[in-house]
Amino acid sequence: MTESANGVATPTPITGVFTVESVVELLNTVDAADVRTTIGDLEQTLAILKPAADARDALAYVDPVLLRAALRIRRRRSVQCDGAS
Repeated sequence: MTESANGVATPTPITGVFTVESVVELLNTVDAADVRTTIGDLEQTLAILKPAADARDALAYVDPVLLRAALRIRRRRSVQCDGAS
């Protein structure tokens, strides 16, 4: 990459002769990077969602009276925090 006068990075031109196979390899490299990025993003999302799913599973076993009390406390705390801003 080179930087233009306005500070925007522009690709450095590659000189040489391309063959069909070399272009196929370039496309494969880009595609593989896209797949790795997608997989990495999904792994990060899963890391965030897994504890939430585990918590939902655990909440299924909480006594409903206790759950309602906890929800009221949580709502009250949320209102208090919103009011303090």
